[in-house]
Amino acid sequence: MLGAVTAAAASAEACTKKAGSTHVALCIEGQKNEEHVKVNLTQAAPTATLVLPKAWPPMEWVCSKVSVEPGEFASVTKGSGGKTIQLTFKPTWSGCTTQYSGTNKRCVMPAKETFHEQPGVFANSAGKVVVESEELLRFVLENRSQTELCQSIRGAHHVGGAYQCKLQEPEVEASQHELICESQGNETLIEEKPVAIKYAVKVELGSPYEKKKFSTYEY
Repeated sequence: MLGAVTAAAASAEACTKKAGSTHVALCIEGQKNEEHVKVNLTQAAPTATLVLPKAWPPMEWVCSKVSVEPGEFASVTKGSGGKTIQLTFKPTWSGCTTQYSGTNKRCVMPAKETFHEQPGVFANSAGKVVVESEELLRFVLENRSQTELCQSIRGAHHVGGAYQCKLQEPEVEASQHELICESQGNETLIEEKPVAIKYAVKVELGSPYEKKKFSTYEY
C-alpha cells in the first residue's frame, strides 16, 4: 500500500508557471490537475443586472439573488493544439424587479430566469473565462397593464453572443476565488444591439477537494 502511495506521489506533476504560454491548467495544492473537478458556486455580489440597449425603451432588470448549480472544471484541447480548461456552470437569477429610466412602464421582465448552461473556455490569460453561445438567455417581456398594451418589444427575446467571467487573482492559490461576469462592448447582443450583463459568484472546489487551495495558470 505504501508503495502505491509513493508511486502516485512521484507521478504527480508540480505546477510550473510560464507567462504568455498558450496552455492553461488547473492547479490544486501545488499539483497540476487535468481531471474533471466539481465546483460549487455561491453568490458574491448583492445584485445581478441586465440592462437593455438604449434603442429599446430604457429598462433594467435588477435581481437580488444569484444561485448556481454545481459546475465543473475540465481540460480541453483547442483547435490550435493548445490546451486550456473550461468552467461549465448555469446561473439562475431570482428576486428580480424591472426598473425604468424612460416612459415605457407597461412592460415587465420575469421575476426569475435561468441562463442556458454554457461551457466557459479560459483564454490564454488564466483568469478569463469566455462564455459564448448563440443564445445565452431567453426571457419574455410581459404586459403589466390591463388597459394599455406593452409596446411592440413585448414577447420572447433572446440574448446571444458572449460575455467574460474573470477569476480574481487566478494565480494565487486560495480555497475560494471570486468570479466576476460581465459583458464587454458589443459582444453581448439582443436584436444586434448591445446588452449589459453583470453578476459575481464565489468558486470553491467540490468533492473530493473541498477546502483545497487552487489556482489557474499558464504553463
